[in-house]
Amino acid sequence: MVLGDDHHPGPFGLLLSALAAAEDAASRADERTRSPLGEGLKSRLAFQEACAWSWNRGEVVHLEDLVLHEEGLDIRLPDQELTRTRAALRQWRRAGAIKPAGLLSAQGVRGLINPRRGVRSQAVSDLWADAARGAGLLAEESPPRPMETDGTEIDDFLARAAAIATEDNDEALFQWFGLEQAAPKSWPSLLRAAVMLEAWVMVDPLPGQGHLGGILANGLLQRSGRLQHHRVHVEIGRRRFGADVRRPVGKSGLRRVIWQLRAIAASEALLLEEHDRISLARQVVARNLVGRRSNSRLAEVVEMFSDLPVVTASMIARRLKISQQSARSLVGQLGAGVTEITGRTRYQAWRL
Repeated sequence: MVLGDDHHPGPFGLLLSALAAAEDAASRADERTRSPLGEGLKSRLAFQEACAWSWNRGEVVHLEDLVLHEEGLDIRLPDQELTRTRAALRQWRRAGAIKPAGLLSAQGVRGLINPRRGVRSQAVSDLWADAARGAGLLAEESPPRPMETDGTEIDDFLARAAAIATEDNDEALFQWFGLEQAAPKSWPSLLRAAVMLEAWVMVDPLPGQGHLGGILANGLLQRSGRLQHHRVHVEIGRRRFGADVRRPVGKSGLRRVIWQLRAIAASEALLLEEHDRISLARQVVARNLVGRRSNSRLAEVVEMFSDLPVVTASMIARRLKISQQSARSLVGQLGAGVTEITGRTRYQAWRL
């Protein structure tokens, strides 16, 4: 298939362009998170990722409410949407502490959903073993080869995902892992992750747990060594990119993978922007630390603002073991470096 002329690139040309943009953004983001702000940035974006997942489901959970709920400082009774979003946040965090070898398995996924769940039944273990053996045989029958220039390899692969039809969640999950093991090893890591993201959407092995697809895609990228210092925030990218361009529907799996790659590039671009914004904001508030007494708690407050997207007086008071009045006084000393975001006189919240 011809890639297309300079003005109208074909589908494969669009794929290469989207893959190159995602690769570039991922490399720059991975390097940027090596800075001293890296850990705080990861903490902030974890909250945003959970809220973006909620938004992508058609639900609205405010970032402020999620932060307060996680801190146990709710100002209103939590609803089901907030509870689900908090569960997604905790799964994201648990996944970050698990090595890819332990995460990329049906047992690992079940452990994310329910950490207290014990060893699964022998019947389910046998089912997983059969699926793994079947994927291994398929991989042997289809040795790695260069990706076809017309993109039909991706379309054919996703057609197999579309053919999976089962109401058993365990079986669907095992078949998704079988697809992952059978995916051509010649694909670049980021392309492989995008294809498996799309396959997760199509198979939908765990209804209501769509964010796990992004978690597992990150596991694939970490296992391959493509990402060393950060994780791709898939839901943030889908929200940001999808606001202007919806995920295409139809028979072309290639175009849907292109959409996934563009969403990944959008998420990495946001990470870079957030890093630069926080870096500049910290420089502004750091001026208020000059000349302070050695026992001043203001530096600790600045660290809280760096690590959390939203900070309240109650959160500062609890963490520093001071009164809320003292906490508000410390926030006031930061001056214009922080912004009050609620517009209220009570239950105020600030951000850098």
